[in-house]
Amino acid sequence: MLEWVESIAAGLTNTSAAVDDRGRLFTWGRAGYANTPNGLGYELNSATECQLTPKGVDALSEHRVTGVALGDGFTLAVTDAGAIFSCGSSTCGDLNDGSLASEVLPRRIEALVETGRFVAVAAGIAHALALTEDGQVYGWGCEPVNSQGKQTPQLVAIMVPSGRVKLLYAHCFSSCAVTEKGELYTWGNGSHYNLGHTLVTSQRTPSLPRGG
Repeated sequence: MLEWVESIAAGLTNTSAAVDDRGRLFTWGRAGYANTPNGLGYELNSATECQLTPKGVDALSEHRVTGVALGDGFTLAVTDAGAIFSCGSSTCGDLNDGSLASEVLPRRIEALVETGRFVAVAAGIAHALALTEDGQVYGWGCEPVNSQGKQTPQLVAIMVPSGRVKLLYAHCFSSCAVTEKGELYTWGNGSHYNLGHTLVTSQRTPSLPRGG
């Protein structure tokens, strides 16, 4: 059903997504829970209905999507114009629209319009990250991103004297960034040794993992 797929993502609440070489975003999975949408980007007959096969997100048909990330019930999509769209649930301000309201259809994140042209997105359970073309990282949502639980984007203070950030990754309550020189920075909740540090502690600001 899908041909020439260029990027994929898997969510934490029974949703999946794919972007093809024409910049079309497809999603499938469960529509949501109760009255809370799951970030498919379109309406189904009920919040508990499932979309069994990939379906195009028509609301983004006029845009060329280049990347997608799925969190816990929310979806982020970045376009070739550097814009970021979001939809789904917003329990911690994950949609970055300044409120906790949910959105069925994708809507551009206006708070990021003046901060730069974006090239990548990443999503954890209840936080999100976005990367600009000049290597700056913005974060928002619940702790432990160093946005301090802000619903609007905050610049993540990554000290990278040897190069700009080129890759982002987020999972559950932790985040990672890789610089152009191959340095790995981690931050977030370290209770499961997932930050690469010798101590099981949380790290509010990005730092280089310490071996031991």
